[in-house]
Amino acid sequence: MARRRKRSSTRRVRRRSSPLRRIRRRGRTRRATGRTRRSGGMFSRSWGKISTAIGGLAFLSQVSGEDMHNAQNLPIGDKAKVLVNSLTGRIFGVGIVPGLNAPPQTFNFGGIFNRYSGLGAGLWLLAKQPINIPHKGKAGRLGKSLLTAGVLGGFFSPGNIEPASQHSHVSALQNFAFSGGSTQ
Repeated sequence: MARRRKRSSTRRVRRRSSPLRRIRRRGRTRRATGRTRRSGGMFSRSWGKISTAIGGLAFLSQVSGEDMHNAQNLPIGDKAKVLVNSLTGRIFGVGIVPGLNAPPQTFNFGGIFNRYSGLGAGLWLLAKQPINIPHKGKAGRLGKSLLTAGVLGGFFSPGNIEPASQHSHVSALQNFAFSGGSTQ
């Protein structure tokens, strides 16, 4: 059997703590919970900035990729001028930097469907699935960033210079279809 404790004749009086002491205690607990929220590495804390930067790079790659390819052997200052002129030329139709050719303004509806928008849509849809996978939120955030950058960058990207019939894989596919499925 369990022993019963005797009640002491002296009764303990519970002292009320001062309001200042309560505030200090409350501050300590908030700081302690704040530490647990900030747990994780630097990589996981700054994932929003990382995914935004990836989206920005995808946008720049789509809009000014062809123009930057032509400026490959220039010094870095001149590359920056070409990049600014390419962005303003493709989006607004006006080159800001004097002395450089401004590329024409482009609206490419077919450019919306590219590798960045496809990858972004896939990641975003993966994050919406009702399954438990690790880093689901990070995949959704990166997917939204890539999808937005791919659609906007593809819309302002220059169109294909070569027609589709000049590519060898397309003509081989057409020959396969027209010959009734034989490869001869």
